[in-house]
Amino acid sequence: MKSDFILKVMGRIGYDAVTFGERELRFGPSYFDHHFGDGMQLLMTNVFRLKSGAAGQVGVPYLLREMGGVRVGVFSLLDERVMMEVRSQVPDYMVRNAFRTARETVDEFMAMGVEIIVLMAQLDIATVDELLQQVPEIDVVIAGRQPGLRATHKATGNTIIVRAGKKGENMGYLDLVVDPDGEIIEYGGRSVPLGNRVRDNKEIAILVNEMNAELQRLKEEVKEARRREYQSQFVTDRYIGAEACARCHEPEYESWKASGHANAYESLVSLGMQSSGDCLKCHVVGHNTPTGFYSSETEPDLAAVQCESCHRMGTDHVSDGEGEEVVSIDCMSCHDAENSPDFELESYLEKIKHWGIPGALERARE
Repeated sequence: MKSDFILKVMGRIGYDAVTFGERELRFGPSYFDHHFGDGMQLLMTNVFRLKSGAAGQVGVPYLLREMGGVRVGVFSLLDERVMMEVRSQVPDYMVRNAFRTARETVDEFMAMGVEIIVLMAQLDIATVDELLQQVPEIDVVIAGRQPGLRATHKATGNTIIVRAGKKGENMGYLDLVVDPDGEIIEYGGRSVPLGNRVRDNKEIAILVNEMNAELQRLKEEVKEARRREYQSQFVTDRYIGAEACARCHEPEYESWKASGHANAYESLVSLGMQSSGDCLKCHVVGHNTPTGFYSSETEPDLAAVQCESCHRMGTDHVSDGEGEEVVSIDCMSCHDAENSPDFELESYLEKIKHWGIPGALERARE
């Protein structure tokens, strides 16, 4: 869905060409049929898909544009190692050797009178440098396999290399001055951070908000569907929250309420970390499990480190009437060297001690 959105916005903005990497390739060849037409083109010069033993081009092999009276040819190359990473998921691709494809495409461009040759390269920088030694006629390389923090520009021999920025955080510009013979006599580049100083386009901002709302709706749907499926299969195996435990274990519950564990979730809220999965797993009950904590809006009764964090699911305990013994390894799954470097079992246990309260066991049995 995010990739669909990015392609739609690129088309609205007026991009001429895009090329893909691992994420989009995993969607499979049929994905590409729905997003490209006469405007924005998909360039995958050395990528083919197999149909009944025959190879068909993915996208188009190259793009020709007249810009400022200069004939420009654009093509793309994908590293064969990238395809190895996705082949097990989508076996219908074939990738030709990048060096051989570059040589053949550049020769074809030169035969057509192309003056400026641009390569969009899903190749690492070392491979780009090696390629340019064999095909020095390439004028500009846009390298996307190993992006930098910002779009940067450098010259290698007679070729200008534009290294793509990271995660679309910057807009890279490259200005070329070309003489009548088609030779680049001057170039300049800059990178513009796309932060708060750049005003949002209202039309695109609406699309962003709509996409985020739809993503959230889908996440909630999936979560609820998984919860219903789980509960239908394991109706007696779920978390119930400390309030339910208090019906039989009121003294222990009151002792817990006075401990730091009872405020574990609030401690995250105070730091603005209540959305961090790495933190939530030790500050709530059953995070990322079908019947566990998802958010404070949907499961407020499972926020904080509660009875079931250290013992076991309440429904399981109620079914057999026995408590779950806690051992030191249970504590140290959260109180590890990184998160609790000063942890010492005996002194920490004193801070949460809620066992041995006179009459507690008898009341529970009643």
